Amino acid sequence: MRALISFTKKEFKSQIRSAKFNILIGLFIFFGILNPLFAKLIPFLFETLEDAMAQAGMNMPITPASDLDSWAQFYGNFSLYMIIFIIMQGNIFTKEYGNNTLVLVLTKGLDRWKVLCSKAFMLCALWTFYYLIYFLATYAATEYFFNTSIAQNVVVSAVYLWIGGLWICALAIFFSTLAKSIGTVIAGTLIPYILMSIFSVIPSIDKYLPTSLMSGANLIYGITSPSDYLIALGITVVTAAALITASVPMFNKKQI
Repeated sequence: MRALISFTKKEFKSQIRSAKFNILIGLFIFFGILNPLFAKLIPFLFETLEDAMAQAGMNMPITPASDLDSWAQFYGNFSLYMIIFIIMQGNIFTKEYGNNTLVLVLTKGLDRWKVLCSKAFMLCALWTFYYLIYFLATYAATEYFFNTSIAQNVVVSAVYLWIGGLWICALAIFFSTLAKSIGTVIAGTLIPYILMSIFSVIPSIDKYLPTSLMSGANLIYGITSPSDYLIALGITVVTAAALITASVPMFNKKQI
């Protein structure tokens, strides 16, 4: 256990010292502030174009922006931000394969499953950290830009989205034990997510998919309730645990 803790500390120190750590912090703060700012600017842009649109025969009603629009941006842009995270952090194994640094660690007696658990914990912890920054930046900026608060289930829907992100991290870990290139890991991680997002348009299937946890817009508008996602939540947790568990024998057999 002492070796596992020591290896995990080394991994986190390496992450903190890297340039991408600060880059991602800056990006997620920027994206978080951008959500309410963009929601605030949309009605203003429509107002400036109102005369031109009227002359073209287009009469579009302009509704005042609210915190609902800000949180809708928060969930609508999630896919982009998750892709950025996976691209920048999905090489936690592949960089080790390329540099042959795992060989030294394993020859010192650290079990492979401990290396896997350390890497998985680090990726999930980093996702949690960046996501919390993203959520708090959006929350603070939304409170600043909007005087009213009509969005519902903000915290619950945010927790569901975080769990959905952990499921994607589990996919990244699983495919990292199969592939040696970052491109393959990214493709293996994002393709299941994209396919499930496509199938989520079918209501009878959507309630079983992990991607349904990422559609928090329905929760904040009050269209659905938190209990509607319990089946998807259970399936997400079970499949994420299964992916991590299946990664252990795959990593044990992998030639490094």
